[in-house]
Amino acid sequence: MATSSLPRWPLAMVGTLVGLGLGEVLLRARSSTLPSLAALGEADLRWVPGDQSADCQEDRVQRIQAPARWDSGPGWGPSGTDPLVVWFAGDSLTHGSGLAPHAGWWEAVAQGLVTTTTRPVRAVNLSVPGASYCGARMQVEEQAATDPAPDLLLWGVFADDLVQHELLSVGGVPALLPSAAPPALRTLVSRSYLANLAWFTLDRRRVTARGRRIDPAGAARFRAAVQAVAGWAASQEVELLALLLPPAGIASCPEIAAPDHSCAWMVEDLERMHRELVGAGVGVLDLRDRFLAGDLRPIPREIEDVQEGRRDLELHPDETANREIARLTLQELAARGWPPAWTATR
Repeated sequence: MATSSLPRWPLAMVGTLVGLGLGEVLLRARSSTLPSLAALGEADLRWVPGDQSADCQEDRVQRIQAPARWDSGPGWGPSGTDPLVVWFAGDSLTHGSGLAPHAGWWEAVAQGLVTTTTRPVRAVNLSVPGASYCGARMQVEEQAATDPAPDLLLWGVFADDLVQHELLSVGGVPALLPSAAPPALRTLVSRSYLANLAWFTLDRRRVTARGRRIDPAGAARFRAAVQAVAGWAASQEVELLALLLPPAGIASCPEIAAPDHSCAWMVEDLERMHRELVGAGVGVLDLRDRFLAGDLRPIPREIEDVQEGRRDLELHPDETANREIARLTLQELAARGWPPAWTATR
C-alpha cells in the first residue's frame, strides 16, 4: 500500500520565511541603520525621510541632516563683549568635505573676521553634505527655531543645488537613498534591512559617483527657498550673502560638453540660480570667473577619480582654493561695508 507524501512547498516556504527573518534580525543586530545608508553613520550623518518645509513636501524629496552642528561656542578672538554671530548654510562645499580639519573656507572667514574687527566671532556651520534646493532653507529654519538670529548668514550655493541627490559619496563610500528605489520597492527598502541590502547590492549606481536625478520642480522650489531665506534675513536684520560656487574642475570643461556631462548641466544651472538670487535681491559673490581662471585646484582624490573614469568632473576645491574663497568673501563683505562700525564694551 502506497503512502502519500506531504507536499514539500509549505515546509520550503516556512524555511524561507525563517531564514529571511533570521537574516533581518542579524542585520539589525550588526547595524543601527539601513545597509545602503551605512556610510552616513560613519560620517555622523543620518537620513531623515520627508521635509517639514511647506514647499518641500514631495515624497521623493529626501534630506541628509547632521545630528550636531559645527559651533565654535562662545566665540573666537577677544573676550569681554558679545560675539559677532555668523551662520554658514549649504552643502558639502560649505561643510568642508574632503579637507583636513579646520581647512574649510567657512572657518577661514570666521578667523578673518576676528582679525579685521578685533571682535569675538561665534561661527555656526549648519551645512549638510548632499543638501539640495531646500537644504539651506531647512538649515536656517531649524536653527532659527532655537537660536537668536545671527549677524551674518553666508550661503554656499553649489552648482548642483537644483538637483535631487539620491546617491552620495561620503568619504569615498557610496550611500544610496531609499528614494532612488523603484516606487513599488521604496517602502520595502526603507523598512527592511534585508531588502535594502539586496537592492543596494544589485543596484549598479552604487559603483559610480554619478547618481543624481534632475528634478523638474527644482527651479521652482529653489526660487521659493531663496525668497523664504531672503525674507527671513530682511525681517531679522541679518546680513545675507550668497556664494555662487562652481565645481572645482570647471576650468577643464570642454567648450561643448555632451548633454549628460556634468559640465553641461551644472554650467546651465549655475546661471539659472544666479538669476534667481539676483532677482530676489540677494547679494551674490559669483566665483565662476575665479575658478575658470584655472589656478584653483580640486582635491587630489577627485582628480584621480576623473582620470580613472569614476566621475566626469571634480567638485570639491582643495585647501588652497578654500583659502582663496575665504579671502574673496572677506573682500566682498568689506566692499559692502560689513560689519558696520561697532563700539566694544568691556
